[in-house]
Amino acid sequence: IILDKATVANPDNYFIYAIINYHQSNLVTFSCQSAVITPVQSNLYVSPTGSDDNDGLSMDTPLKTINFALLKIQPDSLIQRKIILMPGVYSVGNGQTFPIGLRSFISIEGMDKNQVIFDGEFEYSLFVDHGSRLNYKLSNFKIQNTRGRHGTLFDINNHFYYDSRQLELENIDVYNDSSLVS
Repeated sequence: IILDKATVANPDNYFIYAIINYHQSNLVTFSCQSAVITPVQSNLYVSPTGSDDNDGLSMDTPLKTINFALLKIQPDSLIQRKIILMPGVYSVGNGQTFPIGLRSFISIEGMDKNQVIFDGEFEYSLFVDHGSRLNYKLSNFKIQNTRGRHGTLFDINNHFYYDSRQLELENIDVYNDSSLVS
């Protein structure tokens, strides 16, 4: 399928995918003639005080939102790229959008577990995996006040469990959450 315009020039299954017989399919390919964002082959920095107009390539020019960083970063199956979270509170109240759709081969890592805090404001699930993500990692931050859909911190499609998608959780503290996984 050829698109006139897409978010990125070569969209992977993070951006668009086909469903055939209730399963995600690789039988359909997508390309586009123009793109809004040019992906970068680099780790990216994010800060609650950053700006999505920045390049995100250094601590001096961080992006503001994790979701924009996920659009901008170019995954690589050989080198896991990182979205590095600078100290601060990440919440809807300060510009984040939840849930954050996890992306294959991308790690989301806090710089300092005691100073990087996700706050669900008692309303939101924080992360979602639609059952097609591979080899990703969440690490080094605190999570608080999550409830979200069905009281979950992680909204992960059942395919995650059957396909052993290799989610790695490391050095995460969770406070005020009614359940961890649905």
